[in-house]
Amino acid sequence: MGENKNLLRGDKILELESFISRATQRFINCKHQNIQKSVYDTLQECGQIIGVDSVFIALYNNDQDSWTAKYEWQNNKEYRHTDGSLLFSKKMNWLHKQIADKNVILIEDCDQLPVEASREKKFFKSNQLKTILLLPLFLQSDCIGYFVLEAYSQHKTFSTDEKLILKALANTMALFLDRVRLETEGEYQLRFKQLMTDISARFVNVSGSRLHAAILESLKDIGIFFDADRAYLFNYSAHKDSYSLTHEWLRDGVSPTKHLLQDVTFEEYK
Repeated sequence: MGENKNLLRGDKILELESFISRATQRFINCKHQNIQKSVYDTLQECGQIIGVDSVFIALYNNDQDSWTAKYEWQNNKEYRHTDGSLLFSKKMNWLHKQIADKNVILIEDCDQLPVEASREKKFFKSNQLKTILLLPLFLQSDCIGYFVLEAYSQHKTFSTDEKLILKALANTMALFLDRVRLETEGEYQLRFKQLMTDISARFVNVSGSRLHAAILESLKDIGIFFDADRAYLFNYSAHKDSYSLTHEWLRDGVSPTKHLLQDVTFEEYK
């Protein structure tokens, strides 16, 4: 009996170690255009091997002091609450303190939460959440997010081996997500430089009859790049000491404002 139990544990450890090896290799070989799929495949495999219903990554935005559920896999959407970032709301006082302290948070039975976690308990019960594990994603001493596993269909007990593997996966995830951030920022800068080059080239030797169209085309490119609803250009009149909107690009469905912004004085414009 004891030997069978040890064999089963050995098989499980081998399965977990094979999984972490595949996940690591997947991230090492991942091309930028395959980021979403690589992360999703890893979350799905993790959820199925560990035996939970939902796995997601919540990333911290330092500028906005907010959390966003960025990547997620769900075994059954009927169990999943609509927004994983709700877990990180400051309204969840008890949970928010644990997260602020960068703790590993394991709640194997949400019904057994302490009295001070009454808001969390109500939230978990209303969403049928039975077990949750939150692992911080560390880059050196900085917590950039949390790796979250949830069980809805039944309570989940995490073995020591599972916890060790999941911590290793969280470390691998943190390094990979930092690489994604750096690549994304680098790609963004390249795209912005290319946009400026294209706009500059558009005005080289432009004829007077094409100037108006070239300005509108450039405003459109800038608006789309920054995902704006409108982009416009003001012209300053030294004689009137005022500004007037001369060119305007609008996304579909956005009302024009050109007629409203004519001869605006410096103080008003300021």
